Amino acid sequence: MKGNSSPAGTLIFPAMWAVAGVLIIAGSVVVPRCLRKAYPTEPGKLVAKQDMLTLQSPSEKPYRSMSLLHATFEVTNVGGAPVRILEAKSSCGCATPDVHPTTIPPGGAGVVEVKAAPRGIGERIVSVTLRTDSVASPEVVLRMRVVGNRRPPYLSSVYGELTYEGDISVGEPRSITATTLELAATKPMPPRVESDLQILEFGPPTLLEETAYDTPGVVLRRYSYEVKPASSFRENAFVGVVELIDPWDPAHRERLTARGTVLPPLRAIPARVVLHAKDGNGPSIKMLVVSKEPAPGLIVMKGEESENPLDVSQVKTLEDNRRSVFNIGLKSGPVREGTYQVVVQNPSTADRVVIPVSVVGGNP
Repeated sequence: MKGNSSPAGTLIFPAMWAVAGVLIIAGSVVVPRCLRKAYPTEPGKLVAKQDMLTLQSPSEKPYRSMSLLHATFEVTNVGGAPVRILEAKSSCGCATPDVHPTTIPPGGAGVVEVKAAPRGIGERIVSVTLRTDSVASPEVVLRMRVVGNRRPPYLSSVYGELTYEGDISVGEPRSITATTLELAATKPMPPRVESDLQILEFGPPTLLEETAYDTPGVVLRRYSYEVKPASSFRENAFVGVVELIDPWDPAHRERLTARGTVLPPLRAIPARVVLHAKDGNGPSIKMLVVSKEPAPGLIVMKGEESENPLDVSQVKTLEDNRRSVFNIGLKSGPVREGTYQVVVQNPSTADRVVIPVSVVGGNP
């Protein structure tokens, strides 16, 4: 082919070039047919045929004697390149997924078989996540609803946060919520609350919600119970069980664990004091006494004046007479090493706190 000559003597073919086996004609790229499969126009993409499957446990058998339930999902590759499934992971140990094949070509389909444990009461949402090498669908989530073998009415679930730490106030209410599936034609039947904890008091049930359920003639009802600490509780720690009893089957009980660490009604910071005697006079230490109840006139008690070398004085009171600052030091003159006590008492409630005070560096 004869071309034009540039001023520098270089031949130029303005209409056609060939670069690495790809033909470029007048600014357009023409890919040979043999190279088109090596460079797909779009990545692979997996799409689930079913968003959610429901597994119903048979009602004629006790659920503990039933075999595993089975669900089959189908996923299709709607993209232009093969997709490889790298991992299939269940959201709980109650379900096991199995994928075949693990590589799905364009236009092809794969199957995800899931074996799930049955339930006796209520339902559980289980998800299986497929992790792939596709940029278009790096994760595909499949969901199952596993329904128990008991038919409504029944107590379905209970939840509530009953873990307490630090200062438990009588005016600090919390709540627990119970969900039931009941027959729409019947009046509400809230579960009964029982507990072995005397520290907690439970209010009457309040109907929060009533909505139609998937099953015809069945409604979902949600009840709330207020939980308050009792004012008579005096222990420093507690743990126990709160039970909600199924109104239609008293043997079925949903349980919550309640636990907590309660601060004492009167406490000192620091809880123990060490004083270093130096020529009969050591540095003093400030101590904070915190009371749950107002304590405008705390009483400070020590041992016999002739034996106790401690000098204790109240510096100031803060925050509505609930916090008081004391100064603990040593009297003038020689002191004897040993452990002494300072007792601070709230005269209004008779609550008291004992602070050990160790004196070191004095006379043996």
